[in-house]
Amino acid sequence: NLKTRKPEPWKKDQVALAKSLGLPSKPPEGQYLTIPPKPEFVRTFTYSKTISSKHIDGFGHSNYNVYLFGILDGILKAQQEGILKGFGSEDIRGSFLSEVSIVYQGEALEGETIQFTVWNMEEDARHFQARVTKGQELLTFAALRFGTDVLKPKL
Repeated sequence: NLKTRKPEPWKKDQVALAKSLGLPSKPPEGQYLTIPPKPEFVRTFTYSKTISSKHIDGFGHSNYNVYLFGILDGILKAQQEGILKGFGSEDIRGSFLSEVSIVYQGEALEGETIQFTVWNMEEDARHFQARVTKGQELLTFAALRFGTDVLKPKL
């Protein structure tokens, strides 16, 4: 809904259109990333960014890529400051992003300040999770995994 800026159930004509195109009329069950609670037992890195006009899309709010690039910047900054585990002597610039799952929960508008919090998953130094928040409001949760040149798929 462009007025409320919130998703709504599909109307009958939208469901019919999806079916005529061979698309599912509703999302498949169990295909969503669940948002775990913020870990209290791992080292996290947080930094803030104020949304500027260059971050705004045609709908008047920050584009989703602001969140993803902010998370990637946070991982790199945390590694450079020695807060998060790295990849040996390398940082994420020596790797490629092999998996990313993102749950978008909210939007940020021009002039608002958002926080990026990132952390390693304890069992795998190449697996990160992140939260993007505005005050206490969760805007985005993401899980990212990086590969190496050895594991890089051949295209």
